[in-house]
Formats: sequence, C-alpha cells, structure tokens
Amino acid sequence: MCLSHIFDISSFFIAAKSFDLEGADASKLWDSIELSTFPLDTRQSLSENLVSIRQTEHSKKLLEEIIWRNFNTVRKLAYGQIGRIVMIILGSGKPKLDLCKKIMGQLSYNNPWKRFIEILGREYASSNMYEALIDEFHKALRETYYIDLRRNDYISPNCFVYLIERLLIMVPHSQGFFFTTKSSLVEFLISLQSDADPSSSLVMDKKYDPSSIMNSVFDMIQRSLCNRAAMEEWIENSHIDCKYYFPVLMLRFFVILCLLCLNSDLSIDAVLEHLSVPQIRSQLPRKFCEGILRVRHNGISYVDALAGAFKVIGDPLVIVASTEKRPKFVSPDAVFINLRSFSCRNEIMETLFPVERNASTAPLPMRPASKSDIKDRIKLKLGKLGSYLGIVQKHRLDEK
Repeated sequence: MCLSHIFDISSFFIAAKSFDLEGADASKLWDSIELSTFPLDTRQSLSENLVSIRQTEHSKKLLEEIIWRNFNTVRKLAYGQIGRIVMIILGSGKPKLDLCKKIMGQLSYNNPWKRFIEILGREYASSNMYEALIDEFHKALRETYYIDLRRNDYISPNCFVYLIERLLIMVPHSQGFFFTTKSSLVEFLISLQSDADPSSSLVMDKKYDPSSIMNSVFDMIQRSLCNRAAMEEWIENSHIDCKYYFPVLMLRFFVILCLLCLNSDLSIDAVLEHLSVPQIRSQLPRKFCEGILRVRHNGISYVDALAGAFKVIGDPLVIVASTEKRPKFVSPDAVFINLRSFSCRNEIMETLFPVERNASTAPLPMRPASKSDIKDRIKLKLGKLGSYLGIVQKHRLDEK
C-alpha cells in the first residue's frame, strides 16, 4: 500500500479527537505504517516518494506515536518492542530526552539496551562518549541475538538486520573511508536534519579499532546464513510470511557479509565459501551470485565484482570518504561520495537521486513473482486499503 495513503488515513484518525481507533483496526493501521516505513526489503526504501515522505515532520510524529503506543501495552518492554523502538528512533533522528527517560524507565535494571538508550539521549560531543555509544550498541545487539529466539518476545529479524546495518555505518572508520549500500546510507541520511553537516555525522577515527565489532557481526551473520531451520522459525515466530521473507533476509545477511569483507580484514574467500553452500546460494538472485564470482577472473578486483553484484540487485555499493583524494579502488559500478564536497545532507541526497535517469540501466526486479503471487498481493493490499477507507467513511457518515 502507498505510504502516502497510509499517512493520510492516519492523519484523519489523529485529527478526529472524537473517534478512537482501537483493537484489531488500530493494530493493522499502525503495523502498516511501520512496515511501509521500514520495509522488509530495504530496496523498497529507495523510492524517492518514500524518501521524501520520511523526511517530513508528519512522518516523524507518526513514528513517535508508534513508540508511545508500545509503552501502553506492558510495564516492562520485551526485546521485540525494544528492537522496534530503537529502529524507529534511529530512523527518525536524535530522540528527545523525555522519550529516552521513558524507555529507560520500562527496561529492567540489567537490560543490555539501557546504557545505550541513556547515552543516546545525551549530547555526545566527545569522541570517547561516541565510542561508548557504539560499544553499548554493539553489546546490546550481541546479547539480544544470542537470547533464545524461540521466545515470544524476541526481536524480529527485520529490526535486527536494520540495526546491524546501522551499526556498520555508525562505527568509527579508521581508514578514512567505508563501504555501504545506497539503501543503508539513505536510511542514515534521513535521520539527520536537512542542514546537518554530513562530515560531522559520519565518524572517521584513525585511532579507533573496529575489528572486535566486525568479527562479532561476522559471527552472527555466519550463524544466521548457515542455520536455515532457525531462520525460518525466527521469521514465523515474528508473524512474517516465511515464503516471501526468507530469501529477502538471506540476501540482506549476505550483503552484510560482503560489506564486512570490504570494511575489515575479512578475506573475500569468506564470501566465496558461503556462496558455495547450496542452501545459501539457492536463496540468492542468480545474477547477484554470478556478479560476485567474477572475482575469480583475471583483472577483476573484489571491489569491482561486489559493486557489480550490488548494482544488479538494485542497491548500489557506495564508497563514502572523508578525504579529497579519490581512492584507487573506486569502481564504475559504485557511487563515490566525498563528504568534503557536500555542505549538508540534502546535497548528498541529490547525488544519490539524480534528476536524469537512464531507463536502460534500470536494475533487475527485486524478486521474481508468479502471476498468482502478484494477484494475491494486489488483493491483499486493496483489501487492507478498502477496510481502512471503509472505517473512515463510516465514521464520517456517523458524524453527519
């Protein structure tokens, strides 16, 4: 369903003080807002319409409303709720202090997220405070991941992967540059103010050693890729369509694996070894796999191979640098962003979304779908939109 339609419907209910949407209808509406804002397949977030809406104050208010609604359900927040709240906060910008205090008040004293939320609500101008924020973020993610995923209150895979992707952008980069995907960078930029200086928001610290975080994330990604049964159970326990989402999740995990290779000392062999596993490769787009395997050809660097593979799935590789000198490993299939060339967030957005487009270079479809799949999805979306519009129309008639 179009996010703009969902937001319009939401605005009506918020404005209509005489009418409270409750129960199943409320859950459907707010779940639709969350899922449309943070889609299961992050490549869908590259829609310029969605990016434009996400940057509005109205969008931020709706997302904040979702956070506050999580507080009304239980005294102490479950891991699933915490993951959802942190995802929304990081996707909306720096949280207000009163919101952070409210979250901390509903976390148990030994909850791994408590310290992270505490630091997040502060002004972390010093490098030591920022490093503490990153370390607590990593610690909370790691402890959350290794909790029994069979628990009903476990974090959803969509929230978890989103937070891992954000961690890999936020971690200080000691080389003066880093690799990411267009979707991850856009998601990060959306959380900034329009006039924010991007060079001060992305930390390049030569003294910081991110190896322990990179190794830890690699362990989690490797464990996820190699345990299909656990991943399917995780998806089903999160009430997500496993048939649709499993290959999407596997691709997101594999893209993270590739980024770990590009941003750390991890060898490209780790990527090739996992790609050789039939149960992993069978879930990935064929042309994506073929693009990566080009690295075996003479004269093809692993940066070129991965950039080509990312391009073919519609989520280009982005090289973000803080130096004026153009790195020697820039690939023609990658987007190069020199932070010193931009004075604000919006200028980077204009580079990532140029006005002129070449239709002949359009990416492959995100995921092939049969005619029956397409019909089912259309019926589902029309049914949801119809039910919401029906509720709105009924209330308006009642008011008359």
